[in-house]
Amino acid sequence: MTTINLDPLIRKGRETEARVLIMFITIVIGTGVSRFFLEFIQWSQDLMFLF
Repeated sequence: MTTINLDPLIRKGRETEARVLIMFITIVIGTGVSRFFLEFIQWSQDLMFLF
């Protein structure tokens, strides 16, 4: 998330809240990506039951 420049969107005095928001966004994105890969692995293992 450090490659995205969010400084123009952050108001002065709100740096702490912005960092917390970025952490939550990062956690949500990471959770979604990891869940996708775990479900993909599960689906690929379930394929052998189809044949």
